[in-house]
Amino acid sequence: KNQLNRTVQMRRQTGSAIKPFIYAKATSLHLIHAASLIDDTPYVVGSGSKVWAPENINGGFEGPMPARDALAKSRNIPAIRVGRLIGRDGVTELFSEFFFQSENALNERFRYDETVAIGTISLSPLEMARAFSVFANNGFLNDPILITRVEGHEKVMDLRKTHADQLGLTAAAKERLLSAAETALMVSLLKSSGKNSG
Repeated sequence: KNQLNRTVQMRRQTGSAIKPFIYAKATSLHLIHAASLIDDTPYVVGSGSKVWAPENINGGFEGPMPARDALAKSRNIPAIRVGRLIGRDGVTELFSEFFFQSENALNERFRYDETVAIGTISLSPLEMARAFSVFANNGFLNDPILITRVEGHEKVMDLRKTHADQLGLTAAAKERLLSAAETALMVSLLKSSGKNSG
């Protein structure tokens, strides 16, 4: 009854769904590889009333572990450490490339702090689906388009755009975000994550 289009208008914190992008950026910058040991031990920033001591979902820590296992198990502390390794500029560039293609959107919706590595940024389902498609599309970020018509037995689909940006997403500044090798690595890491989750 309401006119809320959940695909494009409903934004929620991404939580752990953001972690593959953190790892993808770190691998593309050659900061880590699948076997790099990432520390899953207590992480504390600040002091007194301004202390931040994030935890893993089970409250425990597992010590140093390969990046593959850290992502597969969706460990928070390793993701934060990988985000810190990338740094403010690298994480900002990641969000600019995968999610906020216009400078206005980046300035309005992105604020850097270490919590972004564990999903405190709010995104729409369409924004997440578009970004995840990079892993399935050999590293290329494409603009989603609406199929306006499918006709007859010849299977001709009319993909004409009615305007430049049908879904309110700005075109990517660069089409390819990951190399073929980086994409293959991320697909492998995501398969490990899928197996771990059952």
